[in-house]
Amino acid sequence: MKYVFKVAETWGVQMNLTQMTWFSTWTFSALFWTSAVWAGLLMHL
Repeated sequence: MKYVFKVAETWGVQMNLTQMTWFSTWTFSALFWTSAVWAGLLMHL
């Protein structure tokens, strides 16, 4: 388990703020659009 935390910590240090921001932005928009598409499909049923 310590190994996992060590890897996560190393990744956290290596990834800078810009990459984190881009990643979270893309993840959020992907989730948002997926939800929107599903909602649209359910509405049409």
